[in-house]
Amino acid sequence: MATGLDAYRIADVDIASLGEGVTQAYLQNHVLVGALAAQHGFDYAFFWQPTIAHGDKPLTEEEEALKAALGEGTLVALFAEVYEHVRQAANESRDLYNIADVFDAQDGLIYVDPLSHVTPEGNALIAQRMLDLIGEQLGWE
Repeated sequence: MATGLDAYRIADVDIASLGEGVTQAYLQNHVLVGALAAQHGFDYAFFWQPTIAHGDKPLTEEEEALKAALGEGTLVALFAEVYEHVRQAANESRDLYNIADVFDAQDGLIYVDPLSHVTPEGNALIAQRMLDLIGEQLGWE
């Protein structure tokens, strides 16, 4: 039986359908939070973060090895499918932000494992981007 990352390399998986299903589940959560916000009078924001397998960040040797651990299997293909759907949805929403490019200008080590957990510096970059976007939405100077 496959375990760990190998568990995602399943034969005969329709990536397009699975990706659409994952995306729809995520977007349904977005709609649900929007309805709650409208009912209870609060603001909200969703942020779609980067992964080591997608984006234009120049990877360090260590990050290349982490990415290689993912292989080219079903998980990477599923990420690509979902990221494309969410990118399109973010273009049409004021409360869903695609920040998958947040590391594209970084050439140092950011990712610490194949599942895209990041260094404290990476977390600071994500937090700053989130703050900038929220501030822009709220009209902060």
